[in-house]
Amino acid sequence: TTLASYRSSEPRWDTVLDIDALAAAGVRNWVYHGGQTLPPEDRLALIGLSDGGKDAAETREFDADLGQFVENGFRLSEGKQTATWLDADTLLVARDWGPGTMTPSGYPFIVKRWRRGTPLEAAEEVFRGRSSDVAARADVLRDPDGTVRAVVATRLVDFFVSERFLLTAAGPVRLPLPGKASLNAFVAGQLVFSLEEAWPVGGVMFPAGALVSLDLGQCLADIAGIAPKLVYAPGPRETIDGVAATRSLLLVAIYRNVRGSAAVFRFADGAWHAAPLPLPGDASVSLVSTSPSDDNAFLDMAGYLLPNTLYLADLAAGTVEPLKSMPARFDASKAVVEQFDAISQDGTAVPYSVVRPRDLAFDRRVAGVADLAL
Repeated sequence: TTLASYRSSEPRWDTVLDIDALAAAGVRNWVYHGGQTLPPEDRLALIGLSDGGKDAAETREFDADLGQFVENGFRLSEGKQTATWLDADTLLVARDWGPGTMTPSGYPFIVKRWRRGTPLEAAEEVFRGRSSDVAARADVLRDPDGTVRAVVATRLVDFFVSERFLLTAAGPVRLPLPGKASLNAFVAGQLVFSLEEAWPVGGVMFPAGALVSLDLGQCLADIAGIAPKLVYAPGPRETIDGVAATRSLLLVAIYRNVRGSAAVFRFADGAWHAAPLPLPGDASVSLVSTSPSDDNAFLDMAGYLLPNTLYLADLAAGTVEPLKSMPARFDASKAVVEQFDAISQDGTAVPYSVVRPRDLAFDRRVAGVADLAL
């Protein structure tokens, strides 16, 4: 549906792919297993189909404009695998390539380049992890116009530790990151990572929980001299709950004393600059969706006095508007939320919230049911 239609009380939806109809036409109980489109047109897609919802899935090429699978297009038989677009005629695939190519966890550790019109057996190896790994995969970094800037291969050494490599013409180049770090986004030429462990580098200690970035151009030119940039380091009562990139900005969900907020980060003059989004207080915040084609984002919020509400944020302008909401179950205007701290025996301040009638009289009178009704 269009955004204009979605704003209406009865949006007009067009079915792109009916999974149930696809299952009814065959002999398998197809479950949607994710998909990705090829930017910037977003016409060609790779659709995952799982028989009954298991981890192993088929991958098929789909034309979103025509609303049908591409005849003689890319297709991978059922397996535990990953596939991503390099260009319209090339995929990067990690899958079972034969005996000895899967890890003890049952996932692939070899990534190959598969070109359209060639047999899968002719795919060329571009990265190899180790047979003792959990898995290996590749991801493509693009500018907003769809231009490929780099390919990042990941070795999942175990379920907590990973190694990441830039695939260059001279071979894989390992990024100088700690093992417990996650790639969150690529925006404004910056690779953005969250740290799950402290990282001492270049005389600077980046704390666990922080967001940092590496300049892709510097990584490709001089990996030994790379200098990470701090995006944001949470305070003692803060945590980062979500990170997403738009065309030119970074959106970060931050919880302070278990209350949600969101901030927009812009990279300029060699540093990250933050601006808060004007969202309701005393509520949870979830990042729903962003796109590399613009600087808008969808966020979901819910609180003691706020039913689940979907907001559209214009990150460049720093504005938000509510689009859809679950129905209100009571008149929230008659209540108020307050937060206090309870101090534990070891001195830790534990936040808690009180929801009460706005006009409650603090007269030491024991309240009855009628007094507490909202």
